[in-house]
Amino acid sequence: GSTREAKGSVLAARVNAVLAIGGDFFTYHNYGYIVRQGQFYRNKPTGKQDVLVIDDKGDLHVLLKADRAMIEAFEKEHRDSIVNAFTFGPALMDKGQPVTLSADTKSDVVKAQRIALCQTDELEYMVVYCEGPNDVNSKGLSILQFQELVASFPGVITAYNLDGGSSATIVFQGEKINGPRSQRSRSIGDIIYFASVYKPD
Repeated sequence: GSTREAKGSVLAARVNAVLAIGGDFFTYHNYGYIVRQGQFYRNKPTGKQDVLVIDDKGDLHVLLKADRAMIEAFEKEHRDSIVNAFTFGPALMDKGQPVTLSADTKSDVVKAQRIALCQTDELEYMVVYCEGPNDVNSKGLSILQFQELVASFPGVITAYNLDGGSSATIVFQGEKINGPRSQRSRSIGDIIYFASVYKPD
């Protein structure tokens, strides 16, 4: 629940992350359904945002336009297995199919850096990222274009859009690897990280 911010690489180093990406920056707003490592921080869904839930088996679940009734129904069945929950979105893929997106807000239409966490199988994940207009020779993607990119990869079961723009961060083995030509790197409030052993090809 801290409101302090740091570079993604600094946060990743603190937990010895193999791979880390930015989260939902939940300290920046006061709504949504927020759980971190089994600690329930906030239950203020608005019915306008999609929620990503990660359970104790490492599976990703999306709750589309989650309202209080939907959260209560999900908790009734799964509360003991909820490890993390994020409110940002939108969800891009659910059960192997693209989610219908309205793309009716300015942030959805604008072309920007974007990043998504995807699950492709049991305990198998993929991070999809696009550079934005701050990167040399790049323009960024709208949310609909980004969804099309994510859906083009085979085997994506679930995909969820996370905080993008200059907050978009991918740290691999201690080094920020996305946006290598851009000097912009915003301090962020939280990360999603993988701590399992990395085995090079």
